[in-house]
This record gives sequence, structure tokens and C-alpha cells, in this order.
Amino acid sequence: MHERTGVFRFMSLILAAGLIAGPGRAFAQPANDYHLFGTVKDTRGNPIPGARIVLREKGGWKEHVITTDKNGKYDRWFIPHGIYETRIEKPGYRTLTFEWDLSGYRDEPIPVERHFVLVSEEEIRQQERAQQAQKDADAAVQAFNQGDCSTATAKSRAVLEFDPQYYVSYLILARCAVREKKWDEAIAHYQKTLSIKADIPEAHFDLAVLYVEKQDWANALTEFQKALELKPDFVEALDQMARIYYNQKQWDKCIEAVDRILTQKSDYAWAYRLGGYAWAQKGDLAKAADYFKKYLELNPNAEDRKVAEDVIRAGAAKKPTGGTSKKPSLY
Repeated sequence: MHERTGVFRFMSLILAAGLIAGPGRAFAQPANDYHLFGTVKDTRGNPIPGARIVLREKGGWKEHVITTDKNGKYDRWFIPHGIYETRIEKPGYRTLTFEWDLSGYRDEPIPVERHFVLVSEEEIRQQERAQQAQKDADAAVQAFNQGDCSTATAKSRAVLEFDPQYYVSYLILARCAVREKKWDEAIAHYQKTLSIKADIPEAHFDLAVLYVEKQDWANALTEFQKALELKPDFVEALDQMARIYYNQKQWDKCIEAVDRILTQKSDYAWAYRLGGYAWAQKGDLAKAADYFKKYLELNPNAEDRKVAEDVIRAGAAKKPTGGTSKKPSLY
């Protein structure tokens, strides 16, 4: 009887050992637990090592803490089912908080793969600065349109501290400098604008006008030409070029510019006037007469009507001439 009892005791120990050290898991666990795995990275896709994933039972006190490895990976078995108030944290990054529902049941551990992205505090500060810069940019435009160049200038400079390549701010600074007749300052701002964004025909035109103001004819013609290349129907640019050519006694170029104007704007009286004077300077009064006739049709009360009529009569008589002594004031 004693021997048989010993055998039963021995078998009981074997069974107990099987429960403790049998294959698979070391201890018996509920079949409805979770296996969580995935990564934590920054917004550029770089892994974040040492990030803590903290799961706290909703309405309870128990926490499960998972830490990412050097590759930003996390992997944790046997998380009990439930709903967890979760936060993912790492110094230097904005903490991510959310509710994680792990309340499902299965006959085996439930695998859940999730990948998280943390935004750095510096990125958030940068976003906040960007939002403020946008507000300043909008305020600068509004102030400029209202004629408040003091505010427009201050707001534009604030924007440029954040983004030195924001060409609109330089454009506002340029136009405010023009209003204050600070030609050199305006030129510098227009040049900066166009160094950032070269395809603004109006900026080339405005810069050219400033060069005209300084009687820098060569640079003025260059900028007017760039404006025309970007905007072929830019009549105002052609008009300015025609005036410069006339003042420089480049009659053929002046007439070419005038004719280009008239193909686009056939009722432009000033162009006919300028063409008439240019042809007269070349000595072709018949041609000049054609332009002056049209000029007077469009502008019958012209101040220089007598000059125009004299040229028309001379042209009709085909009177030879070496050029008219009358020269319009263009600038």
C-alpha cells in the first residue's frame, strides 16, 4: 500500500512538471491575449529608438510599457484583451495619444501590427512659424492694398525672416519703395524678386520703368524686352521701348515697336503720333502723313495738331525734307 502511494505521488510530480515546463509557453495564458508589433518612426521615415508605448487599462490602473529597439521596432506578446488609453512618447517629440481597442477574442494570440509616426517638437514649432508667416504675408498684402506701406513693409520683413525666398514679400517691399521714391532700394528689391522668380512680366516692366527714371536706357530696354518675351501682348512695354528708341534716334526700331503696338491696339492714338514723328525724322513725310492722319482722327483736339497738319500737307505735296525740327517730349 505504501509503495503504490509513492507511485501515484511520482506520477503527480511528472504531470505537474508537464504543466510547468511543457512545450510552447512557459505558463498557462488566456487564449485571447494579443501580440503587438510594428515600428515607431519620425516624419522622414527614420526609426525612433527608445520610444515608449504605454498602454493603460481604460478605467483601471494597470499599465503595459513597450520600448522600441535601436531600429524603432517593438514586439510584445501576451497583452491581455481590453481597451487601452495609449500614449507613445519620446523626449523631443510630440506625444501621440489614442484609444487602442484590443477587446476581441480568439482561440489563439491575436497578432496586431501597427506603425506609428511621431512629429518632432522642432517640426511643430516650424509649422507654427509657417502659420504665423502666412498670416503676416496676408496682412502685408492687405496693408499694401490699403496704402499702408509701413505695416506692409514690417509684415513683409517678418515673412522674410521665416522664408528668405518668398518673392511676394520682396515685391511688396519694392512697390512700397517706389511709393516713397526710393529708386535704388526699389531696384534692389525688384532684382531680388526676379532672382527668385524670373517669370513675372510685370516685375520686369516695373524694374525697367525705374531704370528709365534713372535714365539707364540700356538696362531699361533689357527689362522691357524680358517683359515682352514673357508677355508678347504687353503693349505698355512696347510703348516704353518705342519712346526710348525715339529719344535715342533709332528711328527704325521705334517704328518697328510702334507697328507692333498697332497690330494689337489699332486705336492707340499715341502710337500713331510717335510713328508720324519717327517717319518725319527719317525724311519720309508721305509715310509720316499716314500716321498723323490716323492720329488726328483718334485725337482731333491734339495739342500738336498744327504740326501734324503741316506734315500731312507736306506729305501730300511730296515735299522732300531732311527731318522735322519738331520733336515730341517723351520723357
